[in-house]
Amino acid sequence: MMDDQKKAKINIFSFGKQNEIKEIEKFQAHGVGIKIVDSFNDASAIIISTDAPDFDAVTTEAIHTNKKVYYLSSKPDEWNIENLLIKNSAKNIIGIGRNTLHELRKCLIKDYFNGQWGIDKVLDEDAMIHAEQIVHSKEVNATYEKLIDEFDLGGFFNSPKDYLRIIANELASNAFYHAQANDEVERQESIFLTKESAIEIKIGLDSNRIALSVKDNIGKLNFELIRSSIWRSFQEKKPLDTQRNKGAGLGLYMVYNYSNQLIFNILPKSKTEIISVIDLNKRFLNYKKTITSIHINEEG
Repeated sequence: MMDDQKKAKINIFSFGKQNEIKEIEKFQAHGVGIKIVDSFNDASAIIISTDAPDFDAVTTEAIHTNKKVYYLSSKPDEWNIENLLIKNSAKNIIGIGRNTLHELRKCLIKDYFNGQWGIDKVLDEDAMIHAEQIVHSKEVNATYEKLIDEFDLGGFFNSPKDYLRIIANELASNAFYHAQANDEVERQESIFLTKESAIEIKIGLDSNRIALSVKDNIGKLNFELIRSSIWRSFQEKKPLDTQRNKGAGLGLYMVYNYSNQLIFNILPKSKTEIISVIDLNKRFLNYKKTITSIHINEEG
């Protein structure tokens, strides 16, 4: 795959600070063929910094090109939700921090070389990954504990286990609920799936981050549902009530809050994969201060 990457070129129009553009150009030395171009028309992808002058005007022009836009944001999560995800229908928001360029490089490789799907696409080559399939909704907790116990999390603040447990439960319960044809089924009820429609949970750890993914074979989420769910929860400043708002991508704002990166891979009416990434941080405060990135890839 790396040989293909060196042969291929991604034409990037980058609108931001000169130091950011210079860093992006360095990707060439790491096996990603990047060429910085001078116009939107020549670009296959557009990178815009929220700190760039005339941000609003440039963003409007970029959106009208119908090309993939990556936002590098130094703004707080609330601003990113309201002004990028909602106002501009942004599908790729990268929070500026110590892992910004690593994340951007991974995004470009996924988008232009080796595809979006799979927890391995967000982890480095040294990653250890374990997976389990679940057919009974009451097995989620036990399955999560079995998986997480495979990893040494000594490099993290206390431990991210509690946050990942909440994320796993929220995403898996949504996946089981979406698998039901009957919307009257309560989320607390036991739900059994066939082996063919089993929910898959994966946890992966490399030297700089831990990632958890939940994949279903239903594909009921879509971009608009994700946006509206996060927006409503953001306005209420709490997860959506699971009984009043059935099937609406419940609690995604909570998952967003607990993640450093949140990634949605969607093939409508077929499958959905949601990946939550937590960066290695020895201090809890640094983990909470990180600007959350969000990526939404909807195929078909």
